[in-house]
Amino acid sequence: MNPEKVDLKTKIISLFAAFFVALFLFIYVQNQESKNVTNSDNNKQEQLTATKITKVKVPLQLNGNTDKYFITGYPQKVKVRLVGPTALVTATANTLNFRVIADIENRSTGIHKITLKEEGINKSIHYEIIPSQVTINIQVRKNRKMAIQTDYNNDSIASGYEAGQPILSQDTAEVTSAKSEIEKINKIVAKVNLVNDTKKTFNQDVIVQPLDVNGNIVNAIVNPEVVHVRLPIKVLPHKKVKIKFTQDGAGVSGKSYTFKSNISELTIYGKKEVIDRIGTLAVPVVVDGVSKNVQRIIELPEKDGISKYGKQSIPVDIIVKNTNKK
Repeated sequence: MNPEKVDLKTKIISLFAAFFVALFLFIYVQNQESKNVTNSDNNKQEQLTATKITKVKVPLQLNGNTDKYFITGYPQKVKVRLVGPTALVTATANTLNFRVIADIENRSTGIHKITLKEEGINKSIHYEIIPSQVTINIQVRKNRKMAIQTDYNNDSIASGYEAGQPILSQDTAEVTSAKSEIEKINKIVAKVNLVNDTKKTFNQDVIVQPLDVNGNIVNAIVNPEVVHVRLPIKVLPHKKVKIKFTQDGAGVSGKSYTFKSNISELTIYGKKEVIDRIGTLAVPVVVDGVSKNVQRIIELPEKDGISKYGKQSIPVDIIVKNTNKK
């Protein structure tokens, strides 16, 4: 056989083989691309046709003259149940690009039941507002400006210390509410909560509250809601003084009285100009009806300029002797 003919035949077979391999690869690639396009279209179609249910919370907005009227009783937020195509519901839940409204336009003062409405939800989405109705109270709006008082428990201050004049970031507050509520307000208070046995200056933000005569919080908006309070706590001027017990009352006829105690001196706290003048503290002991030796607990007397004593009471032995009187 001619070698040239054999070589030509081999080349022809190789060309046909390469052609069929290339054709197979082309058909395979086209088929895969067709499947990918079909799957992508199917996914898009499923997203458009699948149903999704979700709940979101949105602020409840009032449509009416809120400058003239003070409205109470309605929730700050309501729930909305959304049902519809997955893509639309997801986008709506993420953006909250709609409103829920309580329309109080042209409503008179008093209590009303209002059906809530929406604005902006896509027509392809079914929705349910929860609650669907709210009961609101419409009253004439009134403002009042009042001084802010500082309230604290003086018993929480450690013995020997006193509170100075409180310093507030703002001295007055404006309260807004229904006219009937404003008339209930007795005072505006910044309540300072001191820890027990306080010895250090209080320096914090405090909530401002409108209170009635019984100390109950009145339903009103306060501006500002919070003020900064600095309540200085300082050591009282003080010094130790001797104690002198004095007889108070005539006692029993024919009896004389002397007094003895294991406490002979005491620390007094108060105004410096007052305590500087005190060298000995006179403590009266009532002896009316006392006919024999007895121990009494004597409460220390109140005295202008003295705020506290190191002890509030002292045990005293009353010693009774007979006199020569008959």
